[in-house]
Amino acid sequence: MAVYSRAGVPGWGIRASAALLGAGGILLLFPQAFRLGATLLAMHSLFTIACFVIVRNWRGSAGEALMLQIPVLLLWIGYPRFALDAVAALFRG
Repeated sequence: MAVYSRAGVPGWGIRASAALLGAGGILLLFPQAFRLGATLLAMHSLFTIACFVIVRNWRGSAGEALMLQIPVLLLWIGYPRFALDAVAALFRG
């Protein structure tokens, strides 16, 4: 949170950013909202990278750029239906 404060983001902006992150994570669970969830996570990462750049913390921005690859990869590969099918098969017996 310190990077957001140092970048001049007000308290409501920090809470909105946290809401994007939380909503994105929850939406990843639903096939119909998977792309929206991954997009929200990517938006949060881009916002965080911008804050790191504003405060000239290059190491932090590089680390967050690596984290940005997760939602980008999820958008690219799509909903992991195979993983859900494997879990469902465990309960079917």
